[in-house]
Amino acid sequence: MIEPELYESVKVFKELFDNMGSGVGIYETEDNGRTFIIKEMNKAGLIFCQVKKKDIIRKNILNVFPGVKEFGLFKVLQRVWKTGKPEHFPTTFYKDDRITGWTEIYVYKLPSGKIVAIFEEQQNALKQ
Repeated sequence: MIEPELYESVKVFKELFDNMGSGVGIYETEDNGRTFIIKEMNKAGLIFCQVKKKDIIRKNILNVFPGVKEFGLFKVLQRVWKTGKPEHFPTTFYKDDRITGWTEIYVYKLPSGKIVAIFEEQQNALKQ
């Protein structure tokens, strides 16, 4: 049985994660940063990115967001995974065949090795 304090902490985190206004994506690599698999994304992130959770979880970020390398975020994910040092990715324009928009991102590494990206949409992403 989980101790009440731990259960409460998990519940608080889950509510915060699901209902915060910023988008949050959690990624994992199993091949030393060559690929990043989407492990989780909160409600705001799904709306900003115009995706459904069932369509992105356990998928390679490059397959879901094909413009991520040109955008520059992929290199940031790799650096943060390798160094463990958080990085601020300034407002930059993202574009692929599905969505476009200005986004600002903060990326950091969890003790588990997973990478977290907190992102703010600077204007509504537009369908192409």
